[in-house]
Amino acid sequence: MPGPRLAVSVALLALLAPFVGAPRVVRADGPALAGHEEALEAVRTAVRAGDWGAANETAKAWVAVPARVSGVWNQLPSLLRDADDAAETPRVARARALAAQHLELHEVALAQHELRVVRLEKAGENAANAAMDAARVAYLAAVAVLGDGDTAALEADRLERAAALFDRMAEHGITWMKEAGATKAAAVRALAAAGGGDAAQRIEFANAFWVRNVPALGRRLRPARAMVLAALERDPTDAQRLQIFQLAIPWTLELDELDAAVRLIDRLEKAAPTAVIDIDAQRFALAAARERTGDLEGAKRDLARIAKDARSAAAVAAHLRLAAIAEKAGDQAAALAHLEAAVALPEGLPQRGVNGDRQDAIVRLGRHWLAAGDADKALGYFERWKPESFCGNGVVEIQAERDYQIARCLIATGDPGRAFREHLHRWITSTDGDLLVGSDARIPELIITLHADDLEALVREIDAGGATHRTASLTRALTRIAIARRDDDVAALIAALVPNGNFVPTLRSPHDAHAVTAASKALGELGPKAWPALRKRWVDLTDGLAQDRDAWSKAQGERIWVVDAISRVRQPPEARRFLQELRHRAQKGESVGVPLDELRIALDRTKP
Repeated sequence: MPGPRLAVSVALLALLAPFVGAPRVVRADGPALAGHEEALEAVRTAVRAGDWGAANETAKAWVAVPARVSGVWNQLPSLLRDADDAAETPRVARARALAAQHLELHEVALAQHELRVVRLEKAGENAANAAMDAARVAYLAAVAVLGDGDTAALEADRLERAAALFDRMAEHGITWMKEAGATKAAAVRALAAAGGGDAAQRIEFANAFWVRNVPALGRRLRPARAMVLAALERDPTDAQRLQIFQLAIPWTLELDELDAAVRLIDRLEKAAPTAVIDIDAQRFALAAARERTGDLEGAKRDLARIAKDARSAAAVAAHLRLAAIAEKAGDQAAALAHLEAAVALPEGLPQRGVNGDRQDAIVRLGRHWLAAGDADKALGYFERWKPESFCGNGVVEIQAERDYQIARCLIATGDPGRAFREHLHRWITSTDGDLLVGSDARIPELIITLHADDLEALVREIDAGGATHRTASLTRALTRIAIARRDDDVAALIAALVPNGNFVPTLRSPHDAHAVTAASKALGELGPKAWPALRKRWVDLTDGLAQDRDAWSKAQGERIWVVDAISRVRQPPEARRFLQELRHRAQKGESVGVPLDELRIALDRTKP
C-alpha cells in the first residue's frame, strides 16, 4: 500500500495532468510545480518557514533547464546556495537577507540584516553598512504592510505593525534615514489615533508621507492618490475638494493611467465652477501625457477641444502645441494655421510662461516668413513682438533678438539706414551697461556688414560713443580684424589671436571666442601669405618661452589659436605636415605646448 505522502503526491500529479506539456519541477517531498510562479511561491513558502535547504533545492531544480534562468532567477539560486549553510556567520545572514529581498519578503530580510548586525558586533567588526541595509529594508517592509490603497482605512493593528517597522528603520538608520523613520512612525500613529483623520489630515499625510520623500526613498503615487480620493468621503470643504483633484490628477498622469485621469478631470469639472479653476489647464496636461505616451491623435483631440474656446487661458498654448505636432508631422500649412489662430485670440487672456505664448507664436511666424523670403510679412510680426521677462538680463537678450530680426527684415526690404539708426546703433554707442550679455556676435557682424565700405568710420563712431560694454568691444575688435583682412595685415591678425578674459577658449569649447575665431579664419584665407609668419609665431611661443614657466602657461591660449590658424591654411602643404609632426610628438608623450585633443581637431580640418 502506498504511504500517505505518496498518495498525496499522486493525487496532486493527477490534478496537474492538464499541464503535462508545461515545464515542471518535482521535489521528492513536495508537489509538482507547473511553472515559474508556482516555483517562486514554493521558494517563498520555504523561506517564510525558515527552511533554507528546501528553498535551495527547489531553486536548483527549477533552474536545471538553462532556458528558465531569467529575471529573478539570475541571482536567486546563488544567494540561496550561500544561504543554505548552518554556519552562524554574517556572510550567511547577508545571503539570506538578499535572497529574501529578491523574493520581496522584506520582513524576513530585515530579521536577517539585524542578525547580521548582531554577529558583526559580536565579532568586533564594523556593522554600519549592515545597519543601513537593515534601515532600508525596514522602510520597504513598512511600505509593503501599508500597501497601495487608502492608508487611513487600514486596521489599527496593521498601522501599528507598519509604525513598528518604521521604528526599526529609525533605530538602524543614521542622518536622514533615522529622521525619516522616526517621522513616518509618528505620522502613522497620529493618523491611527485620529481614526483615519479628517480630509485635511489625509491630504497632508498623503503629500508628506508618500510624495515629498528624499530621492533615495522614492515617490509612491498610488497610495497617495488612494488616500486623497478617499478623503472625498470625509466632508471636505470646497477648497479641499479642489485640492484633492489638483493633487490626484497630476499623480495619475505621471503614472500614465490616462483613462483614470480623464474620469478625474470630468469629476473635477462637475465639482468646480470654471470661475474657480481652469479646467482646460488639466486637459492640457492630459494632452501632454498622451503625446508623451505616443497617442498623438488623442492629444490632438484634447488640444482641439481646448483651442475651440477663445475665452480659455490655455487656448493659445493649445494652438502652439498643435502647431508643434503638425510641424513634426511635416504639415507646415496646419502649423501656420494654428500659429495664426493663436495670434488672433483676444489679448486679455492670462498668458502661460514668462513671455506669453502669444508672443511665442508671433516670433515663430516672423521667423517662418523671413526664412520663406517674405521680409515685409515677417517685419509685421516682429514689430508686434513685445519682449517681457522677470529677469532684467532676459529682457535685454530678448530685446536684442527683436532688434536683430527687425534689422534683417528692413535690410531685406531695402531700408538699411533705418535698420542701423533705429535698431542697431544703440548697441554700439549706449553706455547703459552691458546691453547684450549673451555669447552672440550676430549684431556686431550685421553692423560690420552694413559698414563694409567704410570700416574705419565705424571704429571712430564706436570710440566716440564711449561704450565699453561687451557688444561695443566685440564690434570694435571684429571691425579691426575685418580691416586687417582687407589690407592683408598678417601681423595685426596674428596679434588678434590672443584670447581676452580669464577663461581660455579652446577648439573643443570655443564659447564666445568670436574675435580670435575671426582672426584665425582671416589668416587661413590669406594662405601662403600667412604661413611663414604663423610658423615664426609658433617658434616664439614655444622655443622662445620654454625656459619661462609663467610665460609658457600664459601663452597657452594663444598657442591653441595659432595652431587653429595654421590648420586653416590649405597651402602650402607644409602646414599639414607641421601639425602631423606635432601630433606625433604629443602621442609619444612629449609636451608640445598644445593638448593632443586640440591637435586632433586642427588636423581633422586639414583633411583633403
